[in-house]
Amino acid sequence: TTTTTTTKDDFKEVKKMKKTKKMNFFERAASGVNSLLLDSTIRSRASRELSNAKDKFYSLKLPSLFLRTSTKSTAVGFNEKDDGSTCDLQVGDGKPYLDSPAFLRTQLWESAMKKYSSKHGEGEVNGEEDELGEVVDEREEKRDTDDTEDFETLIERDLRRTFPHHPSFKSAKGINKMRRLLLAYRDYDPSVGYCQGMPFIVGILALYMNESDAFQTLLFIMSKSTRNAREIYEENGIGLKRTFSKLESLLQCENKRLSAHLQKFKVGPMMYASGWILTCFASDFTTRFSCRVMDVIIANANMDFTYGDFITNVAVSILNEATEDLLAIGSDEDGEKGEEIVFEKLVEYIRHEPQRWDGERLNRILTLAIHSLSERVKACREIERVTNTIV
Repeated sequence: TTTTTTTKDDFKEVKKMKKTKKMNFFERAASGVNSLLLDSTIRSRASRELSNAKDKFYSLKLPSLFLRTSTKSTAVGFNEKDDGSTCDLQVGDGKPYLDSPAFLRTQLWESAMKKYSSKHGEGEVNGEEDELGEVVDEREEKRDTDDTEDFETLIERDLRRTFPHHPSFKSAKGINKMRRLLLAYRDYDPSVGYCQGMPFIVGILALYMNESDAFQTLLFIMSKSTRNAREIYEENGIGLKRTFSKLESLLQCENKRLSAHLQKFKVGPMMYASGWILTCFASDFTTRFSCRVMDVIIANANMDFTYGDFITNVAVSILNEATEDLLAIGSDEDGEKGEEIVFEKLVEYIRHEPQRWDGERLNRILTLAIHSLSERVKACREIERVTNTIV
């Protein structure tokens, strides 16, 4: 009897192990598998892709699977010394797992999208008629040949300026992948079509996902019922202006001194935050930073916040970090030189200084933004309610 019971238990365990092999790393972790470090696939792939891990990877326990070390990369966009085999991965609301194998980000995003689709159904991600309203029904009628040609010209112009130093986009293969994704979205949602900044969003997705998964994730980011980034890219610019207003109001709620200082010298979000908002910080900061922002947007698929909410959240955290430096600009000494000079100095600082901060400082800022997400989303909803009431 004992032997029979043991055999049955063994059979169940083997069946369970076969099932887990079909899951990726994060799906297995969520299922409570405690021997991930013994998994031959994870070990061999990490060995190939983490040549600079200095053998620390295999000595760590599950909660500390990835290396948590300081990073001092200060290059804007892509640092050519970074070969792209590792990334700073944001899982949940804890500290980032620095220098993780890059393929784990792919698995993180794929897992998040699978989990969201299984909970809400494919239609929520694909974008049914209710999501885009009349746009879906009338896409063929609204598409104009001249507009289509103009979009293609703009896309071609911007493609070469998107991550120009990244090895993945120096080849025709990488550029073609971005082009197909942008053209696909243009055809999918012609009322938005194409807008500057979108190649950076698409580029981030293309770095870690195949085209099909990248497009589905792009729809998740853009769709009105999910992250609603499409409002930022709408032709009338109302969504972008609304995000500027949200940023200004949130800063005023949290940091009255800095808000009053910037208002005094007429420095508004339009002067410095357009690139942050339109490109998920990718045009101004390192890909390690912008991709970690994208981790939060994608991997928390079942949390209720918009793309604009989180970008605003991060922007306010950056400004809060820079408070003392910004208040020092426009002191009595600087003030005597005239408001115009102070204005230029403030804009210059905000646009260029934060991207020079070391990786450790930027990681701390982003961690604080993640911890403040729920509270700030509530504040954003209240700001929107008051704004809509006034309008």
